[in-house]
Amino acid sequence: MIDKKTIIGIVILLLLLFLSCERQEEVKERLSSGNTHFGSGRYDDAIKDYSSVIEILDNYGSSNLTNAYYNRGLSYLMNGQCERAIEDFNKVIYYDSRDTRVYYNRGNAYAMNKQYGRAIEDYSKTITINPTDAQIYYNRGLAYQENKSHYDKAIKDFKTSIKINPDDIKSYCFLGITYFKKCKYREAAKYFSKAIAMNPDYSEAYIGRGQSYLRSGKFEKAALDFEKACKMGKKSGCIILELVLKIKKS
Repeated sequence: MIDKKTIIGIVILLLLLFLSCERQEEVKERLSSGNTHFGSGRYDDAIKDYSSVIEILDNYGSSNLTNAYYNRGLSYLMNGQCERAIEDFNKVIYYDSRDTRVYYNRGNAYAMNKQYGRAIEDYSKTITINPTDAQIYYNRGLAYQENKSHYDKAIKDFKTSIKINPDDIKSYCFLGITYFKKCKYREAAKYFSKAIAMNPDYSEAYIGRGQSYLRSGKFEKAALDFEKACKMGKKSGCIILELVLKIKKS
């Protein structure tokens, strides 16, 4: 699921002089209301407000129409309505193909819709213009690791994300996951360990490292990790721990 940290946020529309005073006030109120709803997570209400702004500006041929579509697209994205988000982002790109923020968020919409090839294309366009944002590499890495033929590209992106932002714990964890998918369990355990070192309460990393140890035949270490995850409330850790103990007995 895409969270607020994963998107590039809403923009403030400029009121145009050719709108009547009454219409200017209405756009201002609807826009302010939409932004408030968006910030509070009330995306259905935000969509209604932005749609009203689009209707008004469309009638006047406003150049700010693209910003209104962008804001509504973000609301659709946060509401999980990926197809509608993509439609609005497409309209923004139609009017302004140089707008990198919209490629990034359309990439998020494609990824949520499991259209990973298209997501990768949009993330790559964003990276071409903004090559120093760790989050974009992380997102593209997630899209790459959905296809086993792209595991090496995913690893490269996660490592680039870490190089830019060494505190990016999620990239360490997904490096572990990707190496695990490649059956490179020693490397997987290494990166899960780094994630655990950064956050000793990261239960998912214990599960990942435990599975890596298990596949490597290190049952004692695996059992310790699953036990820690179980104590943290991870049911999967408790279930796998029980299986490991049974394997040890036999």
